Amino acid sequence: RQNKPGAIPAVQWFPDRRRGHEIRGRTQLRVLPEISVEWAVKNCRGYWETMQSMKLTDLNLQLIGGAGSAGSARMDFGPEEVRMHSCLERDTTSYGAYSLRANSSRFREETLIAWNPNADICGFLCHPETGWPQVVYFEEDRMTKHVLDEAIAADLQFLDGQFPQLDVSVVDRCRSDAIWVIHVQGDSCPGDYYLYDRERRVLTFIFASRPQLAGLALALQQPVRVPARDGESLLCYVSRPSSFSSPGPMVLWIHGGPMARDNWGFNPDVQLLCSRGMAVFQVNYRSSIGFGRRFMKLPYGKLETVPQDIEDATKWAITNGIADPKRIVIAGGSWGGYLSLCGMTKGSELFAGGLALVPVSSIGAAGGLSFRGDPLIKMYWHEIFGPEVVKDKKAAEAVSPLYHADQIQRPLMVATCLKDPRVQPEQGAAIVDALKKRGVPCYFVTYADEGHGLRKECNLLDFWHRAECFLCQCLSLPQPPTLDSAWTEGTSATVEFDGMGGVA
Repeated sequence: RQNKPGAIPAVQWFPDRRRGHEIRGRTQLRVLPEISVEWAVKNCRGYWETMQSMKLTDLNLQLIGGAGSAGSARMDFGPEEVRMHSCLERDTTSYGAYSLRANSSRFREETLIAWNPNADICGFLCHPETGWPQVVYFEEDRMTKHVLDEAIAADLQFLDGQFPQLDVSVVDRCRSDAIWVIHVQGDSCPGDYYLYDRERRVLTFIFASRPQLAGLALALQQPVRVPARDGESLLCYVSRPSSFSSPGPMVLWIHGGPMARDNWGFNPDVQLLCSRGMAVFQVNYRSSIGFGRRFMKLPYGKLETVPQDIEDATKWAITNGIADPKRIVIAGGSWGGYLSLCGMTKGSELFAGGLALVPVSSIGAAGGLSFRGDPLIKMYWHEIFGPEVVKDKKAAEAVSPLYHADQIQRPLMVATCLKDPRVQPEQGAAIVDALKKRGVPCYFVTYADEGHGLRKECNLLDFWHRAECFLCQCLSLPQPPTLDSAWTEGTSATVEFDGMGGVA
């Protein structure tokens, strides 16, 4: 029992809206004997008690200021219970109720409300006045929902029936709950907004998020399951142009993180590449989030298994007639850039070229990521790397692409940002230098005013035009139209090296 809320540093507070927003829950960090996360509540007698505790590195939830994960931590208070989004009880996160009555045997026993054994909770829909959750959302290959409040079940069923091929989300509601703002989107639908009158069951179109794309033949995105060599199942997405002839040119677009995931829905990057004639294959490799703690932590200390997932997915796409084995490129940013470089070294025979944006090229004891003095971020990466890679330089070099650059034989494009606080720009430059010495075709561009990734529109447009030109060149596709210089006015791009004879 704790009656002094300041005894342990709190990083998140949860109010009870039924009691005038009195603070009745908190997330706190305990430093000794190890860094752990605790969830504490104020019981019906007014005493703070710790309900749950777990190692920080086992956390599969988003905290304020934390890295993106499966979903946000939350507490909802009833008269004698608290409902929690928890990642302690099961492999995937769940939403359950706990008694707040003093000395209750149910205090640490969960009454399960919503859970999916295959996917973490990714969001909630709450009543506009009470804040009480009415729907719990999960995301596996597509978004699904568990309705908790029958008062809105018929409305949700009606909306799903109006847009059967799309994902429907409620983005806002008036206080009387008579009018909702609805957003619908899908793989080939960038997103439309509607007003929904609940009493009359009438939808009124408001606007389209990207009206310029109306009438264009956009690519469809298909979820597929790829078996990894050890029996794990990898959720992947394949998008193909409407005019695509299988097998054809394909780019593996690898997400970063690794605490991230690829989703079903409209993706402008994917649509751009498909519009140039290539299929796009996205892989939720082990350590991707949203599929439970076990899958998230599966490669910790065994980093070599992640590039194996990428290789297995590539071979699956070839075997299933999607990809032309001679016309496949691997590409990604940040940790996805690291995996792209791994593919270009360890799986070099599979790829006709590679693209890496702000890539990590050496890790662990071999050097690499900057932690900006943040011990929690440092601990997170050490957990992923494993003790051997953290302490032993040879072990670190074995999983660092920079030390295998002699295996890269095909063209490589590298883009770095000179104000990157996470990955030193020298990481990408070192790979390029190694290829230049061997005469391997490469293209190197830097952005002087960007951090970890591109944010400014002129730089984004500049990068993606260079990227599409490079990919089309590697995949023997027609070059894209020349980009009007007005679109990239003000870009900080500098071509540091062009060993490709001109890319853009």
